Amino acid sequence: MNVDDPSSQPNECEREKQIDAEIERDLKEIEKDTHEVEKLEKERRELEHHHRKVTVTVDNKSKEIEPGKYVVSVFKDRVGVPANYELEQVKDGRLTPLDDSSEIEICGGEVFVSHVRRGGSSHD
Repeated sequence: MNVDDPSSQPNECEREKQIDAEIERDLKEIEKDTHEVEKLEKERRELEHHHRKVTVTVDNKSKEIEPGKYVVSVFKDRVGVPANYELEQVKDGRLTPLDDSSEIEICGGEVFVSHVRRGGSSHD
């Protein structure tokens, strides 16, 4: 084969068509991969949003609950604390009383203690 012989080389139009075909195949593969990645990311987000739970400790017992903001009275109900009990959160080794109408944010790892309300409380 003679390199200088133009008949032994693909003509410019044929080579251009080959390159275009390769580019088209590559673009279709990229589009397919991109679509698959987007589909998997959407599924992951839906699973995390609907099924993700975190662990909190209430009266030395682990409780599973979805993270987020809760009114204390609703949180108590979800973790099995009687409505007439007071709930306190352990923060930095200290007990912090929580008003039933206040809001708390649960991220996971929080520790709570419940007990019968003390006399004279404005919550009775």
